[in-house]
Amino acid sequence: MGPVRELLPFLLVVAGLAFVGLPLIMWRLLGEDATPRYEPFDPSRHAAPPEVGAFIRDNVAALAADGFTQAGDLVRDRGANITRVTLLEHPEGETATVAVVYSERGTAAPLVEFTVVLTDGRVFDVNNSVSVPVFAPHPGHEVKRFPEVRDPVRLHRLFRTLLRRRFGSPVLVRRDIARDPARFLAGISDTEYLAQVAAGYFRFDERARRFRPTLKGAYLMTWKMLPPFATLRKRRLRREARELLREIGMEGVDQRPVAAVTAVTPVTPLEELLPGVIAAPRDTPRRWAVRIGGFALLLAMTASVVYQRVQARRAVRLPGLVVPADFPGAIRALEQVTAHAATPLVGRDSVGAERESGAYVVTVQSRWANRFLQAAHEKFAARGFFLSRFDLNFRNDSSSVRLLLAPTADPYDVLLLVGTRGESDGRGTADIAEWLRTFARERPFELRNVGADWVRGVFASDVTDPDDVVRRVEAFCPRIAREDFQGNVAALATWVRRSRAFICRWQ
Repeated sequence: MGPVRELLPFLLVVAGLAFVGLPLIMWRLLGEDATPRYEPFDPSRHAAPPEVGAFIRDNVAALAADGFTQAGDLVRDRGANITRVTLLEHPEGETATVAVVYSERGTAAPLVEFTVVLTDGRVFDVNNSVSVPVFAPHPGHEVKRFPEVRDPVRLHRLFRTLLRRRFGSPVLVRRDIARDPARFLAGISDTEYLAQVAAGYFRFDERARRFRPTLKGAYLMTWKMLPPFATLRKRRLRREARELLREIGMEGVDQRPVAAVTAVTPVTPLEELLPGVIAAPRDTPRRWAVRIGGFALLLAMTASVVYQRVQARRAVRLPGLVVPADFPGAIRALEQVTAHAATPLVGRDSVGAERESGAYVVTVQSRWANRFLQAAHEKFAARGFFLSRFDLNFRNDSSSVRLLLAPTADPYDVLLLVGTRGESDGRGTADIAEWLRTFARERPFELRNVGADWVRGVFASDVTDPDDVVRRVEAFCPRIAREDFQGNVAALATWVRRSRAFICRWQ
């Protein structure tokens, strides 16, 4: 009881700050501009994390194959966070929205949503947002959430099934998006905030032309984001989604899931990429107030974070990890420390045929995967085994990621075991290994991650000429620059310099 008694005053202070003080801060600081300004996304001007680009690209490609046409690709930079939105239209009247709100500090909230407007003004939405809804529901706007459905085509079919079930064969309003997608998005924002004004969550400040939260709205929205309410609401939303899927006979797993992006590579400010062209934002009192509010929020979440870390440490116990000298024993140690069963990895031979690789994969919670790798990699390497992250992106959702354990410490042998290759790009395992060996002789690096179609290396020293590194990497594996960084080579060079690493991936 001693530690609990010592922690109790701190918990009471944190609870008071979180549930009383924090809503007051949000009441004073939060707000949204009327008719917010969006602009066309330009990869040469807007540095986006590779995870955001991959999420947008993969969802848009799947929806394009399902009959949708892209009507706009927009971005809005608000300093504290950035919103990237791609709008698509379907000939039958549906609108699809693929969006990610992300911050320079590396957090992100993704969304795929399908919307129709009926002739009587009612709106019907289906989305897969992983965020807890904080706005008040309002009449005439029905929203169904399925955070575990990551396949956009499956989500669209689910949307159509629920639309017919709810409204039969309704007549839909054709919305003109392509003519001015930025104005269309601004109108959607104003409509939503006006509904929140009617619900008492916001008020409209005529002088500043901003929607500001009411005291009631600030308290209700803040409480919805804090534990335990946020956790309980997330569980309820997921339970209701599963029950509805069973009810309409559409339960099951996604065929082509697109990973939910909840953590991204921090965005490099544009003024660092283009010095003298874009001025850095000034440190205004409002910006300092936002920072103080963010610090207060961190304090409010401290108790929850401490609890989660204690639970994680109890489960992991990395300081006590002992790796046996034999590979079966190492597999058992990995299973013990991750609390998950390891499964044999099926690799590919030189002609692409499947075969037993001799390596194993195990699933871990993504929130501590990197910390586990940092702590455990050397212990397994000392016994002659290679431990690596196997998935470049998350598999089905943001909750888990696979780790690879191979019975050799030589990463080039691991390449052969896994069969790393990119058939569509004309890159075989031997080609990749030869290029990596040549590159390592010129610029020493350690190959730290090996997957079925990607690798990651960490340079032995600081990268003083990242542009040259990017040129070499881009010549052999151009997908990272072209797709994940949307062609922004300067942003990729900055990432290489800061991380002292490079990533190659193929298809």
